[in-house]
This record gives sequence, C-alpha cells and structure tokens, in this order.
Amino acid sequence: MLPCLITGPALAVSALTNLVPGDELRITGQLQLRSPSRPPMCLYVLTLETLTTPPVPSTSEMRFERDAPYIVVLDADHTSVPVWAETGTWAGVAEDPGAITQVLVDYERRQSTAPRGPLGIAQVIHARARE
Repeated sequence: MLPCLITGPALAVSALTNLVPGDELRITGQLQLRSPSRPPMCLYVLTLETLTTPPVPSTSEMRFERDAPYIVVLDADHTSVPVWAETGTWAGVAEDPGAITQVLVDYERRQSTAPRGPLGIAQVIHARARE
C-alpha cells in the first residue's frame, strides 16, 4: 500500500464522491522517493480515471451469516444451507434455512460424543505422578 496525496481540489471531490470500493482505477502522478530531508515515499496524484466499477450486488448473491459460534452460507439460488463451526470445521448442510437448528444440534451431539485425542504431556505426567 502506497500513501497518495491528491494535488487538486477537483480530484479530491471526485475521489470522495464518485469512487466506491472495488473500482478499478488508473492513477498517474509523481512518485516522491524517501530521503532524509523529505517525508516517507508517496505518490502525488495528478489524474484519476475510473476504468471499471464493481457490479451492483443482486439479491441472488451469496451471503455469510454468523449464528453464535457457527457460520451459515445463504444463497438465493439454492435452498440448501452449508454450515461450519467458527473453527472451520464442517458442521453439515441443512436442506433449507428452517433445518439449520437440527444440523447444529446433530453437530454438537457428534462433538460431545467424539473420542478425544491423545493426552497432552502434562496430563500424562500428572497421571503417572498419581500412580
């Protein structure tokens, strides 16, 4: 990321009012390199041209929603709803948004009955000390 300074008031107004996140821009200007007597390197913007703008989001786009420690993916083009735990572990897929609760209940049941991994070294030492 390179700090930029806009050289004219018209460019500043244009940048503040016309640009949106995701715009592809062509910027020309003068690059000022760092030296002991000058501030850090920056680009003095002389022209600012919008090449493309991002597409307007439609209602059929995918969106992520957080449900406590779970993340669900809602997509207007599909009825099924993938579900993950916040750790990135796959929880399952609900046939429709109304079935998310059952997927979460099933996932938590599987997690509570899942075998635990090997004992940590501190637990082994503690267990041997009690023997």
